[in-house]
Amino acid sequence: FEKVGLPVRFYEIVNEPDLYFGFVDRTKLSHFVELWNTAARSMRVINDSILLSHCAIMFTHVMDYWLQNGDDVDFLSFHKYDCWVTSGSGYHDDATILARAELRYFDFVGDARKRWFKARGKLLPLINSESNLNSAYDGGADPRIQQIVGAVWTALVLRMGILEGLSYNVYYSFSSASYGKTSPTGGAGFGMVNSINNQPWYPYYVHYMLGNNL
Repeated sequence: FEKVGLPVRFYEIVNEPDLYFGFVDRTKLSHFVELWNTAARSMRVINDSILLSHCAIMFTHVMDYWLQNGDDVDFLSFHKYDCWVTSGSGYHDDATILARAELRYFDFVGDARKRWFKARGKLLPLINSESNLNSAYDGGADPRIQQIVGAVWTALVLRMGILEGLSYNVYYSFSSASYGKTSPTGGAGFGMVNSINNQPWYPYYVHYMLGNNL
């Protein structure tokens, strides 16, 4: 990143590590903490201005263990998706998706921040480091991502981010057409812009309006 001049500040060491250690495997969690500590110490020797964390730090069982065994993280982050499939068991209708937009994760980010401050004496930035309405991709993405309901979901998440004091909210992703009309869902991926014709979908306008008026 430094060689090509990209001003990267925030690094997550391993993406979604909870897929490895889960909620009950303390042995795997200890392995991850050891890996994270080793990587973080080496990275900070190279550049002591970078900010390091990972997207599972705010899970209660992870923070419990981390405060006893982990080095300092520099920010608290999470990934926010409010659905994981496009049909069948676990699929949420529009009303449920919009309710979860304002509740899920936002109901404990403030408490996690206070807890870290009480234990380590640092008030850390909060970051939603990856999010979209639905994370499903097998067989195609959720078509609602680019529709009006996708824009409303985006607006509610950004509103809650502002109210809860998030420093950054990362929408996954900027452009796409990777699944397209040939997929079973007809979904166009996770983008807010159509990569085929560079035309925006509805969630883009939410970011445009908020970004120009905050």
